[in-house]
Amino acid sequence: MAKTEAEYLSSNFLSVDVDNVDVMLNDKCLVEVEVGYDDIVVGDVKLKMSRNAHGMHHDRIAHAARHGKVVRLPLAKEIIVPNEWVTDVEVEVGDDVWFEAFEGLEADKWAWKGKLYYVLPYRSLVVAKRGEDVIPLNGYVLGDSQDIQGELTVIEKAKRMVSMKILHLGTKVSYPGSRYESEHKEGDIVRLNVDYLPELEDKDHMTFDGGMHVYFHRKNIVAKKY
Repeated sequence: MAKTEAEYLSSNFLSVDVDNVDVMLNDKCLVEVEVGYDDIVVGDVKLKMSRNAHGMHHDRIAHAARHGKVVRLPLAKEIIVPNEWVTDVEVEVGDDVWFEAFEGLEADKWAWKGKLYYVLPYRSLVVAKRGEDVIPLNGYVLGDSQDIQGELTVIEKAKRMVSMKILHLGTKVSYPGSRYESEHKEGDIVRLNVDYLPELEDKDHMTFDGGMHVYFHRKNIVAKKY
């Protein structure tokens, strides 16, 4: 007999009474994530693969869960990512959030009353939605990947220069050891110097607004079109 979803969760993930968790310690958030599966074919056999499996193989990263709803906030009000950035906690309980896929794969996962929860570090949250408001987090900027212009130019240290239109702009964060005073606004065309430009979602699992978007930090912006 096939297991119910609740039975699957309780047998595969740690059972934690979320109702008795009031706040998360340190920089952790608790995010309710939808249980999802993908049909895959191995040889002649068709299987269902969980999008929530811990440590899913890297070539399945495209199908990993990246979206959920915040149910508990971190105790800390200021988040310090060593040698990277310092930011205030901007999410609220009930916000929809999109997070880094790898962090989701490696997160501790809790099951309770037929629901699945990820324990995520605040630094892994990319953007939130609160009603109609879009709130980029951790100083991230969302860009429209459809607006990348021309060929990518490979420069020193395997970095690349990319043109991008700013779609959504979050609150400034502090970058330790550097001063960042440039001002930008939504719609600006900017030039980035990046090692890697992650996509918010995979094309087969889009829940944000139906578009393909990338995210980056202000400190990666090196030029702007006026």
